[in-house]
Amino acid sequence: MRKLWPTFLLGVALYFSADRAVADVIEEFTCAAYGTGCTNVIPAGAPIVTFGAMAPSVITVPNLGADATILDVNVSIKLSHNWRGDVTAYLWAPGTPAQELFSNPGTSQNNANDIDVTLDDEAATNIFLSPCAGAMACVGTFQPETIPLSTLDGKNPSGTWTLGITDGGSNDTGALQAWSIRLTLADGDDDGVQDGEDNCIDTANTNQADGDGDGIGDACDVCPALAGVDQDDPDSDGVGDECDNCPNAANSDQPDPDNDGRGSACDNCPSVANFDQADTDGDAFGDVCDSNPTVFNPDDQGGEPEPGPGTGASCGTCAAGTPLPMLVSVAILPILRRRRR
Repeated sequence: MRKLWPTFLLGVALYFSADRAVADVIEEFTCAAYGTGCTNVIPAGAPIVTFGAMAPSVITVPNLGADATILDVNVSIKLSHNWRGDVTAYLWAPGTPAQELFSNPGTSQNNANDIDVTLDDEAATNIFLSPCAGAMACVGTFQPETIPLSTLDGKNPSGTWTLGITDGGSNDTGALQAWSIRLTLADGDDDGVQDGEDNCIDTANTNQADGDGDGIGDACDVCPALAGVDQDDPDSDGVGDECDNCPNAANSDQPDPDNDGRGSACDNCPSVANFDQADTDGDAFGDVCDSNPTVFNPDDQGGEPEPGPGTGASCGTCAAGTPLPMLVSVAILPILRRRRR
């Protein structure tokens, strides 16, 4: 039996890792669709200028929401250049300093042409050790040369991403042809909507239904038909206090047989409408269903179901409305007669 444990634990690990893979959303932002400077010359002013930096190219990732979270980043770059050993590329992500992607593949003596790569931390080979370092075609998916892109994990991707390229040699030129950012974003509830755009971040709701239009999905809105509520639910019954007919008594199904707006769980007359809940004698039975509304008599209410059956010990036969002093005198009178004899 003990030998089965490794197999079982492996199965559990694979199950949760597979689930985590499903619970990610991938979005790609190309310079062509979201950017500017997508075909800038290298360096700026080329072909007349043959040494220095390209004018930066920018991709603007739209606002993906405050909860948008990067799990993984891949960057694809395609450029033409007739001496790629002189080329260095940098990336600025929103709110972060410059990050070198690669520098002089194959050293400055590498006079091979062009670069068409995807930088991916999970790739098998570093770009510095790849065919890009020699005379072979610099095409494929490789690790960044120095700083891993995982340094961006956990950050919000919304905002400006900038690509900078420098030509460290002279007498050679090129141009950026295209670049893009591929983002893997967190989807905590595994509904196919990344957290920043999900109106129920912890409750799966692929359709994102929001009947009251308050930005909180029906699947997690404690008052789905009432916009602008504060989502407070003091009795934790899944119904917000602003639409709960018993905000301080748990009653998720909200029964209200007398239709007075007070749920049975907190209605002092659950079968007789009495929104004001008046209870003159304070015995937890509302005046409209209390057999004697001016005498405290919580035990016997002539069949009224709350707060429970009893014998009328507090006030005698309360259902008949007999005053307690009269009942006492009736009970004592025979005793007094026996003493006189």
